[in-house]
Amino acid sequence: MLEVGVETFSAEDLARHARAPATLRAYAADWRAFSAWAASQGLDALPATPQMVGRYVADQAGRLTPGTLERRVSAIVVAHRQAGYVLDRHHPAIAEPLAGLRRLVGSAAQHQKAALTGAELRAIVATLPQTLTGQRDRAVLLLGYAGAFRRSELAALQLSDLCWTGDGVAVTVRRRKEDAGGWGGVKGIPFGSSEASCPVRALQRWIMAAGLDEGPTFRPIDRHGNLGEAALSGDAVADIVKRSVRHWALASGRAVSASQADELAASVAGHSLRAGMITTAAREGASDWDILEVSLHRSRRSLGRYVRGGRWFANPAAAPGL
Repeated sequence: MLEVGVETFSAEDLARHARAPATLRAYAADWRAFSAWAASQGLDALPATPQMVGRYVADQAGRLTPGTLERRVSAIVVAHRQAGYVLDRHHPAIAEPLAGLRRLVGSAAQHQKAALTGAELRAIVATLPQTLTGQRDRAVLLLGYAGAFRRSELAALQLSDLCWTGDGVAVTVRRRKEDAGGWGGVKGIPFGSSEASCPVRALQRWIMAAGLDEGPTFRPIDRHGNLGEAALSGDAVADIVKRSVRHWALASGRAVSASQADELAASVAGHSLRAGMITTAAREGASDWDILEVSLHRSRRSLGRYVRGGRWFANPAAAPGL
């Protein structure tokens, strides 16, 4: 047994927390998918040979993205390890089909949701109603964008994580996706220049309207307007983004039909807030280091794909002299 403070943990306890719950759920679904495929081929999923996993990669290449297949292979390897078997994901029969898939399809084939810019977000929140649900959704959108939050971070946010100051609100992120050791960070959210799109005021109004004093910051509201006690899920945060974009599209005339509004809603997700903030900040001249301080990315490399998109047309080396 390992002793940490007054608590004791077994090796099994620690092993169960080695991966995030969302990762464990994805691995379980991936293993079920592989097991079903193996059964359809008249094969045993456990133990599988490298050649069999390579066949699976080739068979699924036209249906799944390279990233999803990489994760599925990881899930298969983990399932074997847990069952006491050794399956080497670096075996040529597995590694080479994956490498060929990445070369032929490329990571660009993975669908990326649209980033919501600051201007778009201001227009979206302006169409939200002044109901309790509207107040919550406005706070989720504005805070999520201002702090480049992941949807999981917004869902996990507790009232005790908020520290109000004369300059805005300091938000403690207890655990970040990229922190293998479980360390968090603090994001400073300043007052906005416009009251209508100020993330701090929107958050304050939501908390007061909901009568919250402890527990989760963002909670579900049923169709009768009743406030729940539990926290929103990450999927619920993504639904708020989609529903708000759909409402704005119809209210503003951006979409002339429900089907067009549905298409716009399908183009965004919870990550659109984070991606939009980073892209907009880069476009407006913020340095990588300033953006990193807000986004809490671990490195400039992981930030790069957002920053480059924001600076495509501001690059002084593009079309010189024309």
